[in-house]
Amino acid sequence: MTGFSDSQRLMQHHFPPAVPTCRSSLVSTTGNSYKSIDEVETVKTQNFPGVKFKSWPLPTDITQTLEKTEIIDDRSKYTSLDVERDFPAISFARSFGVTHWLFFFIHSTLEQLKVVVPICGFIELFSVVILQTPTPAPGVTILGMCACVLGLGFFLEGLTFGVMPLGEAFGDSLRYVAQRSEIAVFLIAFGLGIGVTYAEPAVGVLRLEGKAVDPALDPYVYTLLQLWPSTLVMTIATGVGVSCVLG
Repeated sequence: MTGFSDSQRLMQHHFPPAVPTCRSSLVSTTGNSYKSIDEVETVKTQNFPGVKFKSWPLPTDITQTLEKTEIIDDRSKYTSLDVERDFPAISFARSFGVTHWLFFFIHSTLEQLKVVVPICGFIELFSVVILQTPTPAPGVTILGMCACVLGLGFFLEGLTFGVMPLGEAFGDSLRYVAQRSEIAVFLIAFGLGIGVTYAEPAVGVLRLEGKAVDPALDPYVYTLLQLWPSTLVMTIATGVGVSCVLG
C-alpha cells in the first residue's frame, strides 16, 4: 500500500473526477517492485490497453511494491458512496464546489467590467461635457450595463467551452473529408459562411435600423433595407461564403 494521505491527494488534484477509471492509481499488475516510472507505464500499457488511469503522485521510493489496481468494468455499479469510500478526499473537495464557481463567476464578471465600464464612461462623459445632454433614465442605463456584462460573460464562456471545442473537432474531422474530396470541403466552407452570416446579430440590427431611414433622403438605402432585405442578406452571405472558400 502507498500511504498517501487525503490532504496530499487534494493538493495535487483539487477536484478529482466523480467516477475514476480505477480505484488505485499506483498501478501494478503483479504486485512486483519497479525501479522507474517508465517501467510502471510500460506495464500499465501492456496489461491494460485502452484503459485511462488516474495518476496520483508516485512515491519517493519507487522501488517499493505498488498496489494492484482493481479495474471498474461496470461503472453503473460504482456509486458515489464507493467513490467517497475509496477516495475520501473527494468528499472534502466537493465542499469547495460552490466556492470554486463563485470565484469563477467573479473573475469572469471583472474581465467584462474592464471592457464595458471604460466604453460606457467615455460615452457618458462625452454626452455630458461635450454635447451637454443628460442621460435619460440612468437607472435603466445602469441595469442595461449590468445585463451587458453578464451577457458577455456567459457568451464568451459558452464560446470557450462549447462552440470552440465543437469547431476544433469539426475542423479536425475535415482532414479525412479532404482526403476523399476537396470539393466537399469547399462546399462545407461555403455553407458555413452563409449560415454564420444569417446567425450574425448585426444583420438583424441592420434590418431594424432600416425602418428609421427616410425614403426621401436615402431612397437607395430605404429600398435595400425595406423592400429587398432578404436579397441584401443573401448577397452578404454569398460574399462571406466565397471568402471562406478562397481563404
